[in-house]
Amino acid sequence: MPCVFLHALHRRMPIIDTMFSLHKKRLPRILLLLSMIALPLLTLTQAENRHLIPEENRQELSDFYRYLRTRYGKAPEERRSETPPPLVPSVEKPRAEVPEHRQEAQRRAEDSDSKATNTQKPSEQKGTSTEQPAEKKPAERKQVLKKNTSEKPREDRTSQEKPEDEIELVAMSDTVELPEPRNNRSFAKAAPSFYRGLYINNALVRGKGFANFLKTADNHGINVLVIDIQPHMPPAEALKLAEDMGFYLVARVVVFDAGLKTYPAPKGHIERIVNRAEEGAKAGFAEIQLDYIRFADNLRVKGLTVQKRYDYISSVLSQFERRLRPYKVRIGADIFGRIAFNRDDIIGQKLELFDRHMDVIYPMLYPSHFYGDPIRRRKPYHTIFDGTLGSKKRVRNARIVPYIQAFGMRVGESGLSVENYIRAQLDAAQDSGGAGYVAWNARNDYSVFFRAIRSGRFMPAVKTKR
Repeated sequence: MPCVFLHALHRRMPIIDTMFSLHKKRLPRILLLLSMIALPLLTLTQAENRHLIPEENRQELSDFYRYLRTRYGKAPEERRSETPPPLVPSVEKPRAEVPEHRQEAQRRAEDSDSKATNTQKPSEQKGTSTEQPAEKKPAERKQVLKKNTSEKPREDRTSQEKPEDEIELVAMSDTVELPEPRNNRSFAKAAPSFYRGLYINNALVRGKGFANFLKTADNHGINVLVIDIQPHMPPAEALKLAEDMGFYLVARVVVFDAGLKTYPAPKGHIERIVNRAEEGAKAGFAEIQLDYIRFADNLRVKGLTVQKRYDYISSVLSQFERRLRPYKVRIGADIFGRIAFNRDDIIGQKLELFDRHMDVIYPMLYPSHFYGDPIRRRKPYHTIFDGTLGSKKRVRNARIVPYIQAFGMRVGESGLSVENYIRAQLDAAQDSGGAGYVAWNARNDYSVFFRAIRSGRFMPAVKTKR
């Protein structure tokens, strides 16, 4: 009888298994008697007989029971979750009234039933879990699609408004309205309605041949002279002679030579340049033209976004305005030719930005300088025309006066002579509706340019639609 009893329970308690193995080795019967005495005490830890455990020991024995079941069998929580609670609470009879061998038989029957239900329940639960998402997923998918459909225009606007900084800036240039025209600016001297200008370096204006040069320029219809005032201020008599001959004088001031290479600018640098520009206004120049007012093209500074570059250039332009406006001079600025065709640039130049501060904007539309665009290099007329007209559409305050190329760099790609190359640009400046042009030759060798003017129009006349 003890052997049968132990054999019936050894699967549920490992300690009983140990005692059963001792019995098979035929140890003294006293060990079997001790095991039979200890066995009822161990069975008291089961949940069905908890009512027999003293109140003060129930929690401790229950924890020990959970530990044994968790380590050597299923945890009580699992078994409890697998067996659904009865809808109507039933009154259980104390198990103590049933003999122990019957209790064990009932337990074996319950175990077999629980195993059968366990083999069925995973499939039932799986079926339940797949059915519920199958009902919910279509609704959830519809919700998501509806949400994406409503947000799509916003995402499209963001993608169109891009660069990080750049995406955001393109949006500003595309969506922000242009500033209202400023009518409160007054100027001491009148400007030509159409600029026909030449760049004059510091050496020529200080040389002996300047007077003869002025006569030649005057004979070819030139009315604007853009003169360097760095490193030396031009002689007062030379400026007086040019003004007496009816030339509109523009002082060219280099702000950051070859572009700003540090951020911010070196201490005192901007103040020195502003002082030089102010000297030009005092010397009688009708306009101050700021060149190289930009960052270096290859400058990389951590945290210096495109917007911060714009803000910094804007602050520099404001400093020039504060100092020069009292003299009632016009203020102009040179910009890269590519700025007329793009919306954002790491050099910190933007047409809309300069339009807020400047009276005249000079896009340097030299066709040879469009390094990555062979079509722009080969078609000088279209380059000047498109750049000037496109710039005009983006500004409200400033006049657009393009710089044109009066030198032979890469002219051969177009199949034109230098003279015809210049003539095509002159025609485009006239046809685009801009406020004129300024021809650039760093050495001031304008012999071919003057010949192009004498030759007259090169491109076919533009037919106006009636």
